[in-house]
Amino acid sequence: MTYLDNTADSVRMKGIEQSALLAEKFGQDWTVKEYIPAIIEAYSSGTKGYNYRIACLKSLAAVMPHIDKDQTTNLIIPMFL
Repeated sequence: MTYLDNTADSVRMKGIEQSALLAEKFGQDWTVKEYIPAIIEAYSSGTKGYNYRIACLKSLAAVMPHIDKDQTTNLIIPMFL
């Protein structure tokens, strides 16, 4: 998750790409129970800037094809409330 803090765009983008590979490799359960809550927690920290939050959102988008959409509704919706 340290890629989120990196100031280089190329590092953040590589981290986002790797997130998709991790979701594919570790499967839906790990992604829903471990990864998505960690990203939501990172996004919710009020001390981070624009690039950090965009990287969080892109990370979520990268893992979505590897999970069942019904499982994520309860996790992601509260993130925006």
